[in-house]
Amino acid sequence: MGKYLYLIKETRKKEREGIEKLRKTLMGNIQSSLSEFSKIVTFKDAYIFGSITNSKTFSNYSDIDIAFYGLKEEKYHPSSSEGKKIFQRKSKGHCSGASRKSKNRRSSG
Repeated sequence: MGKYLYLIKETRKKEREGIEKLRKTLMGNIQSSLSEFSKIVTFKDAYIFGSITNSKTFSNYSDIDIAFYGLKEEKYHPSSSEGKKIFQRKSKGHCSGASRKSKNRRSSG
C-alpha cells in the first residue's frame, strides 16, 4: 500500500510543478502582452489578480484576470479585437474561471 501512496504523491507533485511552470510562463506572457497593448491603448495601470497570482489556487482551469485603471472607455471597448488578439496569442487561448485579489500591477506609463 505504501508504494502506491508514494506513486500518487509523486504524480501529484509533478503535476503541481508543471502547473506552476505554466503559471509563471503565463505571468511573463501577460507582462509582455500588457506592454504591447499599451502601445495601442492608453491606461495608467493594469492590475493582474485572481488565481494566476497564487501558486496554491492556480489550475489548468484558471482564467486570467486583468483590471485597468485610467482606461478611457470611449476610446477602447473591452471586446475590441486588437486587444483580444494580443492576449490570446500570448496566453495561447489558456484559461477559463477564478478570482482572488493581488497587488501585481503593470503601468503603461
